[in-house]
Amino acid sequence: MRCDCARSIPQCILSFTNSIFLFVGLLLLLVGCILLVAPNQVVYLIGSLANEEENQVMRTLVSLSTPLVLQEIGKCLLGLSVVILPLCLCGYLGSLRLNSPLLILYSLLILVIWSVQLVLLICLPFIKNKLILAADWLINISLQHYRGNSAEENLVTVLWNHVMSTFSCCGYSNYMDFQDSISFRHTKVKNQIVPESCCILESSMYPSLISPKDENCIFTPTKYNSYFVQGCRESFEDFFIGNFDIIVLTVIFIITIEITVVILSACLCMLKPPEQVYSLQINRSLEHLESNGAQIKQ
Repeated sequence: MRCDCARSIPQCILSFTNSIFLFVGLLLLLVGCILLVAPNQVVYLIGSLANEEENQVMRTLVSLSTPLVLQEIGKCLLGLSVVILPLCLCGYLGSLRLNSPLLILYSLLILVIWSVQLVLLICLPFIKNKLILAADWLINISLQHYRGNSAEENLVTVLWNHVMSTFSCCGYSNYMDFQDSISFRHTKVKNQIVPESCCILESSMYPSLISPKDENCIFTPTKYNSYFVQGCRESFEDFFIGNFDIIVLTVIFIITIEITVVILSACLCMLKPPEQVYSLQINRSLEHLESNGAQIKQ
């Protein structure tokens, strides 16, 4: 009875947990394929739903409903599913079938992720400046892909528009970031200086539509009609500092879950599959019967 409990408890926990993530990975794969293959149909569907029901969620979906943005979201979902599915498949099949090679592979992958997270958490006070420089570099790289009003919005443009509209800021340092962006310079309208999301917006139309209160704001930004000199870097830092405790606790929680999964996988690896246990019991019973039979004959 003790052996059954030692096997069934870790097996149930691992198989159930990985089955949930496996379902999520398959769902991401399905949605990603739909967005990548049929973005125009999804745009039509979102538009139909928005006409029937008006709320904040539908407004946000409408702001994302362009074929290019949906295709790029689909690519991101496909990439995420490619990461999730193999890992969860190893854990699910390994725990379900008590397959030691799959469980070992699963544990090694989790240990690699766990080690990276733990090292970053421990070394965070010492590499804080380098991480900030890396984040600055990535953010500035993303601004190089920002598009102006004369081109179709991509995912980077939509994300930056919502960030700048939410935090009431313009660019990462200030509006000059867009003057340094090759993509923005090639796709802006004539005499445009800042994107519309740098302006003070009509709050009643946001987020489904980004519409400045002053139509001339993108050509002649001032401190009265825009946030053109206020970069988003300070807002990012304030948001990170304000939520630092939550971020650290979340990372610690994830690390704890990961090491628990590794321990459960190790427990299953050390246990023999039920078939082997039953065969050993049968062999011992046969040997016992043969020895009893030999004693009776004597």
